[in-house]
This record gives sequence, C-alpha cells and structure tokens, in this order.
Amino acid sequence: RHIIPLDKDERRPQFWFDSQTNKNDIVSATENAADATKKGCKVSANITVGSERFTREEDLDTTRHTLSRSRPMVKGADLIFDPPLRLGNVAPTLLHFPNLFEDRALPKLRRMQVVGFIIEFLASLWFLLEKILWMVERNCQVHLGKVTATPVYRGSGGLLVGGTTPQWRLALSFTGHVLLFDWIPIPFISFQLPTFIIPQPHALLEYLMTKQPLASAKLRRENISDEKIAVAALNALDSWSTNI
Repeated sequence: RHIIPLDKDERRPQFWFDSQTNKNDIVSATENAADATKKGCKVSANITVGSERFTREEDLDTTRHTLSRSRPMVKGADLIFDPPLRLGNVAPTLLHFPNLFEDRALPKLRRMQVVGFIIEFLASLWFLLEKILWMVERNCQVHLGKVTATPVYRGSGGLLVGGTTPQWRLALSFTGHVLLFDWIPIPFISFQLPTFIIPQPHALLEYLMTKQPLASAKLRRENISDEKIAVAALNALDSWSTNI
C-alpha cells in the first residue's frame, strides 16, 4: 500500500493505492495469493504532442518548415493500470481536493443568489457529507483502470464564466469499476468529475510546463506538500522505462 500525502494535515485520512489481489479474484493454480500480490501494477503512459492547428499527418510531415508550425500542445494522453489500481480514502480526498486550488468560475457563481445559497448550504454540511461518503466507501472499493486526457477548446464564443480567455484544456476521464460488497462489480467508463472537484490542466505546453499548469483553476501551492508527494510517488515505483 502506498500513501500519497495530498492533505498537509496528517490527522486526516490520506489517499492511498495498491494493486493487491482481492480475496475473491481468480488466481491460477500455479501461483498463490501472496505471489499475485507481489506482482504489483504495470503502468503504461502514452502522450501525443503536436502543433496546435495540425493534424497528426501534418505533424509527421518532415517537409513542413518549422516556422509554419504553431504552438505545441498535448493532443491526447492516457494512463493504463494493469491490473487496475485499488484506491482508498477516495471520498475524503475528493472533498479535500478543492482546498488545493481556487476554481476560476466559482467566485462568479457564488455571486448568483441561488447558486451561492446552495454552495453555502453544502459547505455547512461538509463534515456530515464526508462521514456519509466514507461509510458508503467502506462497502464499495474503487478500482481505477485508465485515465484519459482529451483536449477541448472552451470559450470559443467569448469569455468563460470565470473571466478567462478561450483556451485549450485537457478534459480528464476515468475508467474502472466499483466493487460493491467485495463481489458485485459496477463498471464506469470515461467518467468525468466537475472541474471544481478535479480541475482541467492546460493543453498548450507553454502553460502546462509552469508552476500554474491548470486552466480551470489556480493552484494553492501553500496547501500542497510538493516534496512529500514527489517522494511518495517515487517510492511507489519499482522500475521504469521510456520509448520516444
């Protein structure tokens, strides 16, 4: 089990993941459960980068002059976990996530009377909501198999709700299954969470490779333990290789 300290408050439940074989999973006769547990999880990452206004064929066309190419951006990316990662403390982590960034659209939405009232009402029930979701999570285990990032252009008709100019973003979607009561699998495919829970990163590399890589929000770096998170992520790696 690997713990990722997304919350600086060590008293709170921290997000964790592992690839441990579930007791009800099928294990071949030539291996026991302990051997299956040691296998870990193979993570495959695929990223496609190209010019903003070019097709893939145009990107690979070596006859095109460099000056004719536009700004580089992520045109697609995915993370595949084999077997799917088992996630823990998902509910409290998602509820804590908005403390790590400032959503660009939320301040304007708060000024809308009805929306502002709903937000304040939910905020007053935050502690109770966390306890309820935690109880639900005890009876259902989330297994994540794939994360996909797809570029989308938001605000083509003008300014966005948060007052930012139109831009390329990466919409994140998640595929996997929820194991209910340890034996009923419920799949979810390309599931997307609202951006005020999990924000969308920039697609253009000139913005993505900065200290503020999010398009729909601003990172609150004072609430993030960069070094602890990086060390925890590196400790979870057994070996790695790259192909370009």
